[in-house]
Amino acid sequence: MDGHHCRHGPADRFAGHGSRAAYEAAFAMTVPPPVIAANRSLLLSLIATNVLGQNAPAIAATEAQYAGMWAQDVAAMYGYAAASASASLLTPFTTPQPTTNPAGLAGQGTRSAKLSAARPAPTPRRSCHR
Repeated sequence: MDGHHCRHGPADRFAGHGSRAAYEAAFAMTVPPPVIAANRSLLLSLIATNVLGQNAPAIAATEAQYAGMWAQDVAAMYGYAAASASASLLTPFTTPQPTTNPAGLAGQGTRSAKLSAARPAPTPRRSCHR
């Protein structure tokens, strides 16, 4: 296991599950590329054989199917973008409870001042050398 995986906790794993679920849902909603290719191939065939305009209704229907595929794919991608964005949001940190007395530092300063005032002044020392 490399260091990248060791640093992340359960929140990252759950976010990954949300992103994976969003991807799988979008993938299931997306029109498969072979279906799109078949639609485009049919359109080209209809256009190539449309000598007297007899294929105009079929061409219009094929184009309408393709537009529906586009709409379906766009909906899938917008849904994926929204779901993956919400899955990647981190829960904000909460402010921890105070573990010290906020007046403690001020009290310590007052106490130090009182101790300094109660201490006798130092007496000057005499030098041993004459």
